Amino acid sequence: MAFGENKYKKTAPEFKILNNVNGWIREGVDHCEPKHKRSEDNNNMVRGEQWLSGDAERQASREKPALALNSLVKVVNAVANREIMDRIVPRVYGRNKEDNGFAQVLDSACNWQRDVSETEHEETMAFRNCVTSGYGVMHKWWDPASMEGKGIIRDEEVPIWYMLWDSRTRKQNLVDRKWHLCGKYVPIEEVEQEFGDINKKTRQMFKALQDTSGFEIEPEAYVGPTGSLGAGTWGSIISNKWITSSRREIFLVEAEWQEMEKFYKVAYPVKFDEFVAMASDPQAAMSMGQDPQTGEETTFSNEEYMQMQPDEQRAFMLQQLDATEIRHFDSLSDFEPFMEQFEAIVGESFEDYRKEKRYVYKYAIVSNGTVLDHGDRPMGFTYEFLTGFPHETRETTDFFGMVDIAKAPQDFKNVFFSNLLTIYMTSPKQHLFIEEGALNDVDRFLDEYAKVSGVSIVPDGFIASNRFKELEKPTFPPMLAELIQLTEDTVEKALGLSSVESNTQTDLRRVSGNVVQAAKQASNTLLALLFDALRRY
Repeated sequence: MAFGENKYKKTAPEFKILNNVNGWIREGVDHCEPKHKRSEDNNNMVRGEQWLSGDAERQASREKPALALNSLVKVVNAVANREIMDRIVPRVYGRNKEDNGFAQVLDSACNWQRDVSETEHEETMAFRNCVTSGYGVMHKWWDPASMEGKGIIRDEEVPIWYMLWDSRTRKQNLVDRKWHLCGKYVPIEEVEQEFGDINKKTRQMFKALQDTSGFEIEPEAYVGPTGSLGAGTWGSIISNKWITSSRREIFLVEAEWQEMEKFYKVAYPVKFDEFVAMASDPQAAMSMGQDPQTGEETTFSNEEYMQMQPDEQRAFMLQQLDATEIRHFDSLSDFEPFMEQFEAIVGESFEDYRKEKRYVYKYAIVSNGTVLDHGDRPMGFTYEFLTGFPHETRETTDFFGMVDIAKAPQDFKNVFFSNLLTIYMTSPKQHLFIEEGALNDVDRFLDEYAKVSGVSIVPDGFIASNRFKELEKPTFPPMLAELIQLTEDTVEKALGLSSVESNTQTDLRRVSGNVVQAAKQASNTLLALLFDALRRY
């Protein structure tokens, strides 16, 4: 079965879900794969792998060093680790003194929940990825197997290359996205244990996977270690390669999306059902509340109602139906029986309703062309994004991080010092002209002479007075010291970090406290957007 082929009936809800997910995968791969690759390259640069393979090979072929004077890890740590030092945490406060006890209990429960879920550490990694490449992802989900089967809420950081999302998103933290997908390889046994008996289609799928001969992908086609996505993995899914026979894993896609639903807001008479029962049953009575004098519960019977004059009956009916409450109905047909009954009793058509719209959130678990599970997300999306500095185009908005800003200065710094070292190592200190007859063993002389010097063998008589001549020492290009100083600070200056922020200030005693605070304030202003994304999350 080719990718995108739908084996469900068109009337089945799974048909529409699978069609949507297949379309989102196609759109998401085209939109998100460049961001995945960029994020991977940025992580490598922070680690120290700052030379492209072609550039490093070219340096090696020319016998030049490929230095990586890593300043990126320092500046990323200087910004990302502020979240650790000044961590934003939720707190519970009472509205008055009587609430303080409850607030302390709830606050302790919240802290315990964050501790057992390692929420703070996961948020730190998501924020670090946001600082590095402009995208961080957090997932909040219910783990039913934890706490001896009692379950617990989990928070986890999700690698950006697991995710695909709507290409039309423009707002910070992608809050205006309509859908997103998370995909990763999961052991088949785990997937079968959770979804294998949900419906007939899932049972058929896992039955077909009992034998490795039923797998659609060979072991060597697997990319990346267990649970991780290597380059082109989403592309492999488009090629309909979902399963790895070498590790017995299956690619699982969790989709979440937003839909617009209509509903009807109805001003429903509170005592309508009770009044109808009283008016239609001779033995029935309706409650009239407490007597203000005796405090006893009073009722009004069908017999009393029937003894009233028609105009008195109508006035009593309208009085009882005056009080209303707002009720929601999913469709007009859901409250049409009430409308017909209201018109028959009151003699007027019911018009106290209005059609409204609302956003609802859905999810589906899909693998190998099969919808394993689907349903509603009452609390909204469970995957949340943190984003960096925006770059808006007519098509979409991309977000980039600090490594994207400092990538060019870091490359310049590496190339400059590598070439500078090459010049220093290959430039002779003093050049010699030596006549051929002046040496008995030229090779021995060259071995014993300093390698950093240059020697040229010339014919006898080339030098008039002596048999050798030593030339003046070469000098390096002008402004070299100034260029070195400029290059040394180029990464930090590109990001607006002061020497205090980057911990390169050698003697803090020479810097006043006011200057330090002013430098920090200026740095905070430059980085405010990143921390605003964290607060918004």
